Amino acid sequence: MTGRDTRTRGGLPASSRTRLAIAATIAVGGLLAIAWYIVSDRQEPQAAAPLTIDTVVTAPAVLTGGTFKLPDGSGVTLTDGAVLENKFDDQQRRVLLFGGHARFDVAHDAGRPFIVLGAGSRTTALGTIFEVDLRNSRPRVSLIEGAIEVASRNSDRSVRLQPGETAEVVTSDVRILPSMRSAAGPVAIDADRMPLGDVVARANTVNAVKIRLTEPALETIEVSGRFDLADPAALARELAAKLDLGVEIRADAIIIGPAPKKPGR
Repeated sequence: MTGRDTRTRGGLPASSRTRLAIAATIAVGGLLAIAWYIVSDRQEPQAAAPLTIDTVVTAPAVLTGGTFKLPDGSGVTLTDGAVLENKFDDQQRRVLLFGGHARFDVAHDAGRPFIVLGAGSRTTALGTIFEVDLRNSRPRVSLIEGAIEVASRNSDRSVRLQPGETAEVVTSDVRILPSMRSAAGPVAIDADRMPLGDVVARANTVNAVKIRLTEPALETIEVSGRFDLADPAALARELAAKLDLGVEIRADAIIIGPAPKKPGR
């Protein structure tokens, strides 16, 4: 033969062997790139900083489980799985409530009503303290202080509540629930740093439904103000609001105790 034999020991020309080596390198590089993408794509995103009682929530925001301050200065406490979506705008302070129980302490703003929409109910306030309970099939709204209007989202008729009253939204109507007022009529006292136990004891002498304190230590807490003893439910809510306590209204008793603990505290 006159030409030089360029075959390798494997029987392939050197140029073919070079092309195969380049192709193999490209394939390995591609596999490494795919593996990196899969691993990086599965990394968990960093969690956002938790909201606290000092957090000023700006719209839009979804809140659950805790006490928060809204942009207008109003406060809201969410318990029992309640979820709130903030829908504030320049015309009104509107929030959507989903499930659970919420307590609102609304900052006064005559130009922008504060509206809570939840489970077919609509509650409107300007500056007041009230609670919305969506834990049952029928929404209930209880007024602690101030004045509110409660309506069904399917009706134009609204009911204006007085402190101590509770309204229940039924389909397309609203009814005020019977209160627990004593048949003896209103009885009021003026308390000046009176122990909570004494206020409760006086209320229990004129009402069939008794107020109970969950802990003996609560009896010595001092409270001041004018209190209507003849409506134990309204009295319990008012005392709980003043002292930052929790209240549970039952058919046979009214329970006052420490407020539910806030997450992370």
